[in-house]
Amino acid sequence: MFIGPMVLAAIAGFDFYVYISVWFQHYWQEPTFSEIRQFFCEGDTYDRECVAPIFGGPDYNSLDEWCMDKYGHTDCAIIRNRAESDALELGRTLILAQGIMGIVNVLQIALSMYICTTILTASVITQSMNDTINYLLMLPIGGTSAVAAWTWWMRKYDGRNGEGSEMSTYWVPYVFLSLSIFEVIQMPLGIGAGRLKSRIMLGMSIFLLSVILIGLAAAGVACILFAILWSDSFTLINRGTLQDIACFQELASCCCCDDFPVGANVTAGEYRCPEWSDTDIIGFVIITLKISGIISFLAMIYFFGAVTVAEILRQNLKHYKSDYI
Repeated sequence: MFIGPMVLAAIAGFDFYVYISVWFQHYWQEPTFSEIRQFFCEGDTYDRECVAPIFGGPDYNSLDEWCMDKYGHTDCAIIRNRAESDALELGRTLILAQGIMGIVNVLQIALSMYICTTILTASVITQSMNDTINYLLMLPIGGTSAVAAWTWWMRKYDGRNGEGSEMSTYWVPYVFLSLSIFEVIQMPLGIGAGRLKSRIMLGMSIFLLSVILIGLAAAGVACILFAILWSDSFTLINRGTLQDIACFQELASCCCCDDFPVGANVTAGEYRCPEWSDTDIIGFVIITLKISGIISFLAMIYFFGAVTVAEILRQNLKHYKSDYI
């Protein structure tokens, strides 16, 4: 049950290690970071100088100008950078520790599963495994549904403006939403087939599970390939389109998403999210695609197990050797 989330946490920990500095930089002034600022910022600066916005925010030309207007000095950048650097060092240590512990936990769970399958007899394992595996499918259902919600902004980037249309990601949320719907339909069918001992319903369940497996494999491969494509070919997308993507994602600290329309002319200074560099925006798109692909591959483990269990039960019913008969 827990091996999938553990693997995801371990991989995400190592993957996010690269992007944590970007996350800290842009989310530092958000309310979610208030406790971290209280711990690392000097004195009572956690909600004053230490919360200085990037580049001074939309109403100032620089951070120093913002600091001078608010507090009568220009030390805000020094105060924020020192606290952010200390917090980042601890954050990286914790993420690295999480990744290592995740790998150790996965190995422990795998060993426990091996011991249990060695000790228990086949009849004990098969007695209730169909119900159990179908209830466990709630985990991948939750995972694919979460990916659909998390990537819902991608439907807005369809590449119709011709800029990087070959890297359009509008299909991602729709694919995962469709998979979630199929998964929700399959779960009660699988449970009912096992309890009613119906070989026909089990066959239908196996077919639906196979379709879901193929869909998850295709979605996982596509997400990873698109992540690589974004990493290698991001120069095909211009600065204005990346600014739109930042606003589509509702990234923190974007000052001007409501001030300029989609497709604003950046050459005329119409920046919708000047706080985020092209590299930072692309980095968050890449990690979103990577994690979506990883979740898809991990979900396959559960559905492959469900196919195996359903087929074993179907064969047992066929030969009248099941404990259910």
